[in-house]
Amino acid sequence: MRGRQPRIRRRKGQSIIEFAFGSIILLLFLAAATDFGRAYFTYIVVQQMAGEGAQYLSTAPDADKYLNPGLPATMTFQERARNVAVRALASIVDPANVSLPTAGNPGDVTTNVTRPNRCAGTQFTVSVSYHINDLFFPGLLGVRSLTLSATAASTFQEATMVTPNNCPSP
Repeated sequence: MRGRQPRIRRRKGQSIIEFAFGSIILLLFLAAATDFGRAYFTYIVVQQMAGEGAQYLSTAPDADKYLNPGLPATMTFQERARNVAVRALASIVDPANVSLPTAGNPGDVTTNVTRPNRCAGTQFTVSVSYHINDLFFPGLLGVRSLTLSATAASTFQEATMVTPNNCPSP
């Protein structure tokens, strides 16, 4: 007489379903980590852009495309700051996401000191805003654009202005 054997249920598809759900969650974590790393790298580049713009403006106080629209873009602190993105990795940090000044729009690279106050020894800041439009994970959450901003401070080294200003004479 044979003993009664327990019935074994077969669960052939369970492990495949668990693997599918688990891999989706792992891929979402990977996408979030990649986006976070890319955003952090971009923020570091934006900080470098602000520093480069501040350094250039400190030695050339009149090199401002917004105040001198006739200047070639290559001779302005805005373009110097924007070119840092080109040197970083243009495929990751797109310089087109930083707008240059136009009539009535100061652009994404600005300073807090007006033309008459650009005297030797005057402190100023340069601010840069960068717009990231192609992150994957925030797009899933409905965030279409992320703006990163950085500021760098410096001091005008000399008052070699093309236009007259209100600097006290030494």
